[in-house]
Amino acid sequence: MRHCSSGHTEDCAGTSSEVIGCQKPPCGAWSAWFNGQCSVTCGNGTLTRMRHCSTGHSEDCVGNSREVIDCKKTPCKVDGVWSSWSLWAQCDVTCEDGHIYRTRMCSNPPPAFGGLNCSGASQEANTCRLARCPDWSPWFNGKCSVTCGNGTETRVRNCSTGYKEDCAGKAAKWWAVKWHHVKSMVPGRRGQHGRNVTSHVKTVTYNEQGRVPIQLPPSGA
Repeated sequence: MRHCSSGHTEDCAGTSSEVIGCQKPPCGAWSAWFNGQCSVTCGNGTLTRMRHCSTGHSEDCVGNSREVIDCKKTPCKVDGVWSSWSLWAQCDVTCEDGHIYRTRMCSNPPPAFGGLNCSGASQEANTCRLARCPDWSPWFNGKCSVTCGNGTETRVRNCSTGYKEDCAGKAAKWWAVKWHHVKSMVPGRRGQHGRNVTSHVKTVTYNEQGRVPIQLPPSGA
């Protein structure tokens, strides 16, 4: 720019300003980024990357000369860890001696990416004892329905709990009874002759066991 001596640019010939070229040192420019090492050898971490200004002075370039960024490596191995034990399960029998069990899982966390499995047992057992199992008393026979000839007889048994439903099987059975008369010789005492006696033989036909003869004491004995 220039000024007219009169103070008025119109009083002077020509222009009061013109544009001319100028030259300064080259502007600073950043190099490409180059990365430092990741902070971890597996999994996720961070690294610092840097760059240089072409002038040798970072203040001559716009922006930062370094920054921290995320980095990712191959997943880390995860060793398995046991979960807590479950509650004990119910006894595996309904009476007398049995077993109870509890379990745990290799899930806290589970093994991953080549990690080790949990060591030790996944199941634990213990003994349990409940009340004595119900059982039947021995069979005992009722009276025959007749005193001679053919009839029926009942035999019964009792469940130890007092409730027949608690024991397997039936509490009573019926069978046919048939009386027979069998003659036999009873040897006499020293110096005496033997004598004939008549025995009563009862033949019983059971529901399941076939025919079973029962020898009763001889009459007159």
